[in-house]
Amino acid sequence: MHLYALVSGPVDSSTMTGIGERPVRQVEAGGLTAIVSYHDEVPATTKASALAHHEVVTAVADQAPTLPVRFGAAFQDRGSLVTMLGARADELQAAVRDIGERVEYVVRPSGDVSARSPRATTARAPADRQQAEGGGRTYLLERLDEHRAWEQAAAVVVRQLEAIDRSVAPLAVRGVERSGPLGPERCYLVDRARADQFRQAVGDALAVDGVGIEVGGPLPPYTFAAAAAPA
Repeated sequence: MHLYALVSGPVDSSTMTGIGERPVRQVEAGGLTAIVSYHDEVPATTKASALAHHEVVTAVADQAPTLPVRFGAAFQDRGSLVTMLGARADELQAAVRDIGERVEYVVRPSGDVSARSPRATTARAPADRQQAEGGGRTYLLERLDEHRAWEQAAAVVVRQLEAIDRSVAPLAVRGVERSGPLGPERCYLVDRARADQFRQAVGDALAVDGVGIEVGGPLPPYTFAAAAAPA
């Protein structure tokens, strides 16, 4: 049994299909409704499966307060899911109340930050190159140069994100910093009712100091649900 999300109550899932085109079902327990699909084995982690999972979460979030669950949460059978929901009822209900009517935005680099800074090896003095020859020192020095270049570029991104944060943070419930696949990024939890206002504020901030920065969202608030959602 694959778990997509927990919602505050039943939703209309009659036309929904999930991973592998399996019909989406609902299991009620612990004062919540679990959105699931049944499978003979745990679904493989593929792009198609991840997209199907996301689409189900998004569809139910449009109908009711929703705690999204990251891809990969599986239960042996209905009984094991019901037991978990009953044991964690208070905690999960509180999480749905906190997260359910909110969305997530991510402000991040639009490309790998290391591409913004030329590799320091291009400026290495001839004497340094000669000294580095032999053994593994040339390789190590090149890797050190790459790391320094990344740090320099990342510092520029952090300053940009800090400037944007000063403009948009008052519109968010809370925000967190994290290291993303392309460099530093910031995630914001925003009331669904203020989503358009928040995105406009981000757009205005990007126009001032947003070269090489992009915004993603609105998204299910996976980042902020992670601590409470079943895994």
